[in-house]
Amino acid sequence: MKTSYGEKFVSRDVSDVGSAKEAVSKGFTVIEGGSLTGEIWTRVKAVKDEKGESILKSSKDVAPTDIDLNLNKVVPQEDWTPAMQRYARFVELLAPRLIKREVTMQYIDDDDDGICGCFKWKEGQMTVNLAYHDPEDTEANYCLMLHEFAHNTLHNNDHLHKVFYETVTELGAKLAILTLAEPKLFNSAPNSYDFTEVQQLLGTEARAFAA
Repeated sequence: MKTSYGEKFVSRDVSDVGSAKEAVSKGFTVIEGGSLTGEIWTRVKAVKDEKGESILKSSKDVAPTDIDLNLNKVVPQEDWTPAMQRYARFVELLAPRLIKREVTMQYIDDDDDGICGCFKWKEGQMTVNLAYHDPEDTEANYCLMLHEFAHNTLHNNDHLHKVFYETVTELGAKLAILTLAEPKLFNSAPNSYDFTEVQQLLGTEARAFAA
């Protein structure tokens, strides 16, 4: 196998659409289903490593993108900090303007998931993981919101898909225009900028970040 596919190889996991491209981005060669005969697949899967595990991992094993949330780690709304409340209100306020639908927010605190957030497009629910995201971080808040909103267009976790990164770019442009068209919206943003600062950020003047 190493002669044909190198030191790092995985099989494609069709249940996690984005994992194959993520695996390739990490230097793995993805072996497609028809590349080997059924007999060879069986033989390869039977080979164990020093831990007693199969040497053949799937793309989801090494680069998962579709992660199930642990709902036991959901943070009740009564425990939300002021920053969490502001960010949730801001996301829910901007969603109809940026992606033309209502969105609800929830928070989890789960360092096992390894994600900053996720977006359930069918339900219109955005989840933020406090283990990896600080709602006090203004720049990170905008980045995460645009990233998750892009999943409303691309209905899977293939972050390297052309549709996904083009949608993030488009949403960023819409957000910039919105700051000029409806500046009062951003008075409610977490750690918000006032409108003078927004103009400076979008223009050529010196950057002036709110403390």
